[in-house]
Amino acid sequence: LYSKDFIKIDTIPVATVKWNLKLPDSVIVSKEKELRIWLQKEMNLDTLFINR
Repeated sequence: LYSKDFIKIDTIPVATVKWNLKLPDSVIVSKEKELRIWLQKEMNLDTLFINR
């Protein structure tokens, strides 16, 4: 990425989460949704990517 105009460069918020492998997928999906809502609210984000 090369730019001299740093005002126009966007950032992409990404959270990387490592879940306990013993948790069922249903719990992970539920908690991931809660995490997404909380992070977006706390960080005032309209877009957020969560990696597993």
